[in-house]
Order: sequence, then C-alpha cells, then structure tokens
Amino acid sequence: MLKVVQALDRAPIGEVQTDDAAALEPKLQAAERACRSGSSAFFTSSEVHSRMSCFAWA
Repeated sequence: MLKVVQALDRAPIGEVQTDDAAALEPKLQAAERACRSGSSAFFTSSEVHSRMSCFAWA
C-alpha cells in the first residue's frame, strides 16, 4: 500500500494499492525482455521530446 500525502504539510490524502513482490516480478521480467530485445515500445528521449512538441503547437 502506498500512502499519498500533500507535499506542503504531508497531510494524508489517501492510499493506493500496490503490487506485492510476487505480482511485480513477472512485470519486471517482461520489461527487461522488451528492453533487451530493442522493442519499439520504448522511445528514446529525442522521440519523446519530438512527440511532446507536437502537443505544444496543437
């Protein structure tokens, strides 16, 4: 469980359910496989900046 607080005074806002270690491990393994295979699901920083600039001019 992740506790969410206000930045100014750390007053509680709420809680967010998080994965336990057993649920997180397959997700980390899938991300590692995708990264090692050069998957196009990930963008380089220049591609991200290029895509973001499109929104600035829209």
